[in-house]
Amino acid sequence: MNYSAFSPQVTRLTTRLSTVPTAAAGLALGLASLGWCADQLFQQQGKVQLAAALLALPLLLAVVLKFLSAPRLLQQELAHPVAGSLLPVICMATLVQSAALQQIAAAPATALWWLALIAHLSLLAGFVRHRLAHFALTDLVPAWFIPPIGFVVAVLSAPASAPLWLLQTLAGAGLLAYLLMLPLMLYRLRRGSPLPTPQRPLLAILAAPGSLTLSGLLCLPLTAASTPALLLLSGVALLLTLRVWWQLPKLLSGSFNPAFAACTFPLVISATALLKLSGYLAQQTDPLLQQLAQWQLGLAQLEFAVALGVCGYVLARYLRQLWRCGNLLLG
Repeated sequence: MNYSAFSPQVTRLTTRLSTVPTAAAGLALGLASLGWCADQLFQQQGKVQLAAALLALPLLLAVVLKFLSAPRLLQQELAHPVAGSLLPVICMATLVQSAALQQIAAAPATALWWLALIAHLSLLAGFVRHRLAHFALTDLVPAWFIPPIGFVVAVLSAPASAPLWLLQTLAGAGLLAYLLMLPLMLYRLRRGSPLPTPQRPLLAILAAPGSLTLSGLLCLPLTAASTPALLLLSGVALLLTLRVWWQLPKLLSGSFNPAFAACTFPLVISATALLKLSGYLAQQTDPLLQQLAQWQLGLAQLEFAVALGVCGYVLARYLRQLWRCGNLLLG
């Protein structure tokens, strides 16, 4: 067989893949997580979760194939202060995919979960190494929350065989990283120079880490003594979510920007966190907490509606751009 005949096609495929923005994995994460949240909210027994995972899968695969076909791109992006912080989103999206896969193939889903978790921790190590070697406060952007906190998605998506001590360690490490980084991040955003226009949608990520750590903690065995801390964490997360809501028109305005994808998952995980907190509070014996659970549920439904609208808008913008560019995802 004359393999040289395939060389132009392979080169063309590699070239097309290199144009796929890494941020597309963020949209894949947002879409799959949205379906997961909808499934829990409307009690669909996994049907919506699986459908959303399938919808998001082509975007995730395109980004994965991009780096498999050109490994040097991975090293180049990992060394970049912004692009490097976005890479673990690929692993987060894969973790959410593994949760959907659990319904139909438990063993492969578990293997995929471990693979994604190990890959995330490896990217975290690489990101920290590069940033320690070339640290600058001006490089600090909200996407820096992703490497040291994003692995908490593994707690939400963990298979039944995952060790409890590991999940507790991941949730605790994510919470500690959030508590240490949040003051520094807020100081940089308030006192430092404004983010460049292409990076401004990354401000939406501020809504994610608090809600993600809260969701992770609520997946673990808790006592009633944990309630005040959970409510405090939810209050901080809600304030940052409301701040992102206020900024959404500016963050999503203008010409297409791959970073628009950063506005999807933070809003989805905010709704998910409130939904989980509502379920937790409803199980408490205090009537006041049970009443609060109803309010949290109503707020979770509102946040889900906003997240649905934003995810739909960003997906439409991505599809329109891919159509214009003749991207591989549309043939």
